[in-house]
Amino acid sequence: MLHLLGYQTLPFFIVRTLKLYIMRKILLGVFVFVAGFLMMSCNKNKQPVVDTAQIKADIQAIEDDFAKEVNDGKAENVTYYADDAVSFPNEDMPLKGKKAILDALKKDISKIPEGHRIAFTTNEVLVSSDGNQVVETASYILTDTRDIKVRSGNFISVFEKRGDKYVCVRDIATPDAPKAEN
Repeated sequence: MLHLLGYQTLPFFIVRTLKLYIMRKILLGVFVFVAGFLMMSCNKNKQPVVDTAQIKADIQAIEDDFAKEVNDGKAENVTYYADDAVSFPNEDMPLKGKKAILDALKKDISKIPEGHRIAFTTNEVLVSSDGNQVVETASYILTDTRDIKVRSGNFISVFEKRGDKYVCVRDIATPDAPKAEN
């Protein structure tokens, strides 16, 4: 090939060196192309990094807002639930839709004595790899005016990110102690 370029009069070792140089450049180019292709194909499946601690703090803030509205007696201001949420209350039929859930919440709020307060604590969050779904395990406590526990329990809520905020799409709760017999 080099003889076509006029290199036939060059000494043998120079021709050989030139051939090796050209082959090394071709091999280097092929190597760079293959390495670049492999790196690009590996990055396609990379999942975004989710900040579980931040998401847990976000969910706790949602729980705090929910507790504030309940403690203020304003169920109509609760933004916790998605419109298509389903709630599974203890010893009752499932409540389907935000309206049904908030209607039941209004009834529950009306039964809470004046000065009693509820608080929710997010214990753990299990976050999907893309950060769009969150399963929360949490607890609640209802205290009287002297800050003495009246009732407590645990619940699981499933949140879905809709737009830029999380909303509850499913929840289920259970008390620590059974209801008192009347």
